[in-house]
Amino acid sequence: MQRTILAQACHADWGERDALGENYAVSCVELLMPYLRGGTIRRALDMGCGIGRSSFELARYVDEVTAVESDARFVWEAQRLKESGRLSYTFPLEGALTKQYEVMLNKYGLTHASKKVNFWQGEMAALKPLFNAYDLILSHHILTRLHSPKSYLLDMFERLRPGGILAIVSSYDWHEDVTPKEQWLGGFTKEGRAIKTLEGIRGVLEPQCQLAALHEVVKVQPLTERIATTYKAQMSIWKRIA
Repeated sequence: MQRTILAQACHADWGERDALGENYAVSCVELLMPYLRGGTIRRALDMGCGIGRSSFELARYVDEVTAVESDARFVWEAQRLKESGRLSYTFPLEGALTKQYEVMLNKYGLTHASKKVNFWQGEMAALKPLFNAYDLILSHHILTRLHSPKSYLLDMFERLRPGGILAIVSSYDWHEDVTPKEQWLGGFTKEGRAIKTLEGIRGVLEPQCQLAALHEVVKVQPLTERIATTYKAQMSIWKRIA
């Protein structure tokens, strides 16, 4: 089962697109292009980097990418891809049938970029102090996986340089068994009014950060050849002004 989960994660980041649509990791980086152009963003932090596709794509445009993932298995695979330039995985098709895939970084023009990425295993809510002073932070589907999402947002803000960009991607799928309801940033009513998560994020980050852009982004997580889970998420992009 663990190897299947790993293969599914590899396929989400690096698999053949066909019916899977646009690659989520690539789409995230493309949405950040207005901020990546011009050379002012030199250091980036990629939180929840998976098997590293978004990290390598960011490294096309910046000098240094710190890529953090909580699952050590994902970190190991991403590091292996960086070091050898290739990655093999066995993806489930149907029943007992599988297919072997091989990822080659040079096929994507990422060989040089990969040298600028450093992968780390770490807890999203307890990141070490050495991860600091970034021009851009990209956070993938982390908010609703934490006990205190507010603390996480404040922590990311502190790790951002003045003028830096914080991009938060989330489907806002809150669950009380993960995050106590009193810690939710949205998805509830208060005094008869619906509170959306974006409003909660705004309440944490403003006035020190200004909302620069909002985008919708889709992540397709393949499970087998014909079965996939689709996540529709919102990317809110914030600029630190203080």
